[in-house]
Amino acid sequence: MGFLVFIPALIPGMLIHAAWNFFAGLGGGIAVMLLMYGAKAFISLLWLISIGVLIWDESRLTRIRLGDYANQGWLTHEEVDMLATWKGRREGKRWAAQIGARPVMKRFIRESADLASIRQRLLADGANPKVVGIERNLLNRLTSNRQELLSYAR
Repeated sequence: MGFLVFIPALIPGMLIHAAWNFFAGLGGGIAVMLLMYGAKAFISLLWLISIGVLIWDESRLTRIRLGDYANQGWLTHEEVDMLATWKGRREGKRWAAQIGARPVMKRFIRESADLASIRQRLLADGANPKVVGIERNLLNRLTSNRQELLSYAR
């Protein structure tokens, strides 16, 4: 399956490389050099935009999937905001550092992101018993992480 993804990615890479070599073979000149570096800058900008969109979409999906658990009572909606956004994670880690629980908060954030990913997988692939078991384990970890954080806060 991974090989099937490799082929569509390989072809554009080969075409871009061939175009680069073609323009480099045209000879010197400032115009060719500016064209090549302009194309390189444009492609780099497209990659950066793509990465930004993927990060934004991952954050959005994490918020939605953790929101499913908040609607079921496993989390509060405030916790979802803290766990699913860069700003919330930063503030959560800052708060946890003040009470000496930064490692616990980092684990809470990481495992909640795993839980959101598992939720998406369950919705996409159906209730695979192995994945349901992973979800159950992560929900138990979520509860114990929250209790451990609250014990530091007292």
